[in-house]
Amino acid sequence: MKKLIAISVVFALVAGAAFAVDLGGTVIGTVKVLQGDTGKDAAGDANKVTSDAGLSRVRIDGSGEANENFGGFFRADSGAFYGNAWWKPIDQLKFLLGSNGYDGFIGKEGVTGWGFHQTATDTGVTTSEGGAGIWNDDIYGYGIKYRHAFFEGGGDGGNAAYLFITPMDMLGINVIIPFFGQKETADAFKKAVVQIDFKMEGVGNIALTYVGGLGNKDATDPVVLKGDDVPAVPGAGKWKVDPDTGALTWEADAGSTGKYYLFSDGAAVSDPASIFVYYGGSFGDLSIDFGLGYTMASKQGDETVAAPIGIGLGVKYAMETLGVKFRSVVDLPMHKSQNMKVLAEVLPYFVLGDNLAAYVGIGLGMLMPSANQKDIGGDAAKSYTGWQFNPYLVVGEEWGAKFLVGVKAWSDGMKHGDSTVTNWAVPVALIVSF
Repeated sequence: MKKLIAISVVFALVAGAAFAVDLGGTVIGTVKVLQGDTGKDAAGDANKVTSDAGLSRVRIDGSGEANENFGGFFRADSGAFYGNAWWKPIDQLKFLLGSNGYDGFIGKEGVTGWGFHQTATDTGVTTSEGGAGIWNDDIYGYGIKYRHAFFEGGGDGGNAAYLFITPMDMLGINVIIPFFGQKETADAFKKAVVQIDFKMEGVGNIALTYVGGLGNKDATDPVVLKGDDVPAVPGAGKWKVDPDTGALTWEADAGSTGKYYLFSDGAAVSDPASIFVYYGGSFGDLSIDFGLGYTMASKQGDETVAAPIGIGLGVKYAMETLGVKFRSVVDLPMHKSQNMKVLAEVLPYFVLGDNLAAYVGIGLGMLMPSANQKDIGGDAAKSYTGWQFNPYLVVGEEWGAKFLVGVKAWSDGMKHGDSTVTNWAVPVALIVSF
């Protein structure tokens, strides 16, 4: 038995040396000790105070290199699995297939996105819970987020073929082609992402990113063929297209007895491409992020409508014991049907000890309709201003294990019944990484 154990240990050591893998894990648990709002139920009574809890993350990451030219990554995250394999034939070229769990490889958002609250974003202690205002719409329901001006996501980090070209230290050319899940080869290339990334000492980082789309295509009658390998549609006839939504309904011919099969759905397509311009620079204790996002015009019924232009700014000023972060984004309307929208947040923070820091988040949102927009009563549509207040305390390491407790309150500024409603919560959370 001792000999068997010794052989097993030696085998494990040899295998570990041949296939070295770095493993790490993260568990995040959050309890909303109290949560509620100032609204009333249908009977006119105050809404009840509730509690909630959950594990927002149970993750294992692993990465390793077969040799200096080949390597890989895998992630198991709350029942979902991701992975990639890469090849680096020369220092200036890297080819990767797969995903890094949607963390992204070439994002350009600086302090305006996840980096604003950093790991606290993932806990539910901040008003950015669930990516609100970052990869999901804002907490006010105005339909704006910082990624309207800054590139992050848009296929980056998902399953795709990646090509990273670095002909010189100051220049990067990054290409993403999402072959995974595309019906036609042409669609994969239409949805390609191409980024030119300049990093110049003393100047900063300048990047231009193109995010492809399928473009605009009117709804057409689909092709129908007889066969057993496609979904069945009863009766001969034709597809009727709703001009507003592009929805398809089948209209069978009178007296039809045949059986036909759908080959292509013929639905309308509105998937315009986008362009993002980014500048990021650091000047001592001060860092700045500027972003501009423009989405090509899209089809809305019979009209081609220009998309709003997103303009964003992020600022961070950090000293040894205190600092402040600021982020803002504006959606500038380019059509009479669009609203002007604004998000802005400031986050002063104070280092109170080696493993203790306090943060005070304050923010607002603004929704300003164009002059010709009317409400359901025919009057000029109203403007709204939402607000948020989010102080929280962090006990632990900045990038390691920590305990968080906070208070968050926010309102969309709109009347719900006879008055506006304030939402609030008292969350606590634990992050453990190992």
